[in-house]
Amino acid sequence: MAVGMGNRRFRPGLWPSVVTLLLVVLTSSLGNWQLERAEEKKALFASYEASGVTDGFVPVDLLKENSPPFTPVTAFGHFDNAHQILLDAMLNEGHAGYQVLTPLLRDGKTAVLVNRGWIPATLDRAELPVVEVTGTQRRVNGFKGRLPEPGMRLGEAPKAPSAWPRVALYPTRAELENMLGYPVLDTVLLMNESESDGYLRTWRPQLLSPDKHLGYAAQWFAIALALIVIYVVVNLRRPEDINDDR
Repeated sequence: MAVGMGNRRFRPGLWPSVVTLLLVVLTSSLGNWQLERAEEKKALFASYEASGVTDGFVPVDLLKENSPPFTPVTAFGHFDNAHQILLDAMLNEGHAGYQVLTPLLRDGKTAVLVNRGWIPATLDRAELPVVEVTGTQRRVNGFKGRLPEPGMRLGEAPKAPSAWPRVALYPTRAELENMLGYPVLDTVLLMNESESDGYLRTWRPQLLSPDKHLGYAAQWFAIALALIVIYVVVNLRRPEDINDDR
């Protein structure tokens, strides 16, 4: 196919056209994916900002599966002081520490994992911080959360020690149920900062901002545009160049 453009002719080859088309589709798709991620992050941060309301907590059993993160939730029960988990590799402003995960036992109901906040690690990693809590009946208010997840899981998690509290690195819900010996809800309750028996709690999405995703989207779309420009320029030839190719 030849298309005239001034004193030049546009004569693209088959394979360069196919490769360019595939690359443009790929980069454009990645740009659209980043735009979708930006919208998801906007909704997540908006949900976080709205969670500052201290009333209107939803009972954890009535929480809808599709309810947004940081929805205010409440649960009633008593802490299982004897079986607590220290989530390892939790940093706070560059300092190593743990997030304290304490099961809240509820009469005849599935336990709720309560994240009581961040606590610094001791210099001797063999010496664990004291995280004891009373087991009296109480109501715990907080926000809908989930277990922290690694960017990538490499093989099986190392076997947790038998002593309590147990240190665990990015455990799954199933692994925690196996440790505890009883079922737990999928939702993790992020304990409200106003609640007693907690540690450092600065609940905020630790995620790329929507603007970052928009920036990445712009980069992918710019690459797609550059591919199209290069494709057109490379395939615009003068008549004498076309004759030389024959």
